[in-house]
Amino acid sequence: MHPHLCYIKKVNIGENTRVIVHTRPDKLGDHVLLIPLLHQLSTRTHCHITVITSSTVAPFLQLFSFINSIILIDIHTSHSDMIRNYLSQIKNKSFDIWISFWNDSKMAYLALRSGIQIRIGDASIFPLSLCYTTCVMQNWRNPLRHQIDYYDSMASPLGIRSALSPDLIPVSPSLKTSFELMYEPIKEIKVLIFLETGGTNLAIPIPTIQLVIIELERLGYHITICAQKQYDGFGQRTLNMTGKQLSIDALIALLSCCDIYIGGDTAPTHLASLLQKPILFFSPMKNHSPARWGPMSPYQVILRKDYRCVMPCQPICHEAVCLEWVTPERVKQAFLELIQATTESQKSTMDIYQYHAHHTLRCLKLDYQNSPISELTQSIQAGVLTWNLSIQYKWWPPHWLTIIDVIESQNINIIIGYVPLVIKWIIQIYIGVVAKKIPPLYWNNIEVMNHYLKEKAFL
Repeated sequence: MHPHLCYIKKVNIGENTRVIVHTRPDKLGDHVLLIPLLHQLSTRTHCHITVITSSTVAPFLQLFSFINSIILIDIHTSHSDMIRNYLSQIKNKSFDIWISFWNDSKMAYLALRSGIQIRIGDASIFPLSLCYTTCVMQNWRNPLRHQIDYYDSMASPLGIRSALSPDLIPVSPSLKTSFELMYEPIKEIKVLIFLETGGTNLAIPIPTIQLVIIELERLGYHITICAQKQYDGFGQRTLNMTGKQLSIDALIALLSCCDIYIGGDTAPTHLASLLQKPILFFSPMKNHSPARWGPMSPYQVILRKDYRCVMPCQPICHEAVCLEWVTPERVKQAFLELIQATTESQKSTMDIYQYHAHHTLRCLKLDYQNSPISELTQSIQAGVLTWNLSIQYKWWPPHWLTIIDVIESQNINIIIGYVPLVIKWIIQIYIGVVAKKIPPLYWNNIEVMNHYLKEKAFL
């Protein structure tokens, strides 16, 4: 076996061990989801933790006492500038272990040049895997693995896993007191709505949310809106915190004072999730699934369309087409479902994964029969939305094209039933190379889903 592709199960680590880690440096949300793992790493080993990050994310990381130091980096620099600007700084700190939680050629090369004795990284991309001494083969094709699961698998050589708790995110006592005084006259249930995302997904359209707010206020809820930019056009009863340029610790304090949160796939939503707030999670884009980025709050409702749309989410977003279904009535109904959920028992971790799977898996069942192509039908099997297509078993290219069209337009990620090898190859090449999407998996039956649900990371 190639030494660089060996999976070493155990790496010794203790309180004198100096560990340097990184995820994508310029994404706050990725760091928020990494915090549960770093907290466990510190709690269980008492090692010295350094995080490579950006100036944008650094104020968030500085809130955690278990992060001992930070190295600021500009990921957009060239390979040569990366080595020239940061290599000596890393070498001078005499680290024992490097952990790459994000695949990037520049970061992998920086790890190699650092000469750190133990370098943990992903084995699935060659030749980046040659930069690491300990490689973990990530199961990227499992559509049900959460980002936290990927982090956990990268830390598996250390024997560390993430753990969620309501007190994981520190809340400034003084800032919380200030917001509590601001909210003191308000007796209604407080709902915080975040109006923006970081750009990788979409927020609920402003005209829609304005109408939703009017209706929720009529029902007796108090609404606070928050965003980096200034947004106007809201009623006097709505507390408008947009454009205030809140610091990250102020945002956390504000989140802690609210009872319910509404937002898209963005860093404040992940913060609300770790604070265990009830969440209405808006996730419209096909290629950003709830199973990968969904909230881990025990109370949540996902607002996401069952896709029957021919418009691709990449390379451009067709907001005018894709968001027509986001009506005030749909958002209000999802909110009322969330209110009902808060009166029921909390979702367990497995409940959350099954719920995410229901909003992620799109299965195409191929039944080869002596009948012409039938219309798509929709059914529910084991909690999974399934599109059924019956086709005539003949080697006719028009039938292959029909299958490929359905896979792409309906966001299919699972194919159930027998598929001839040549058709698998065609699907693999078109979806993976031409459409630049993750090709679907092939399952014999829907019960196999239980295996993927139970797998999570390495359970």
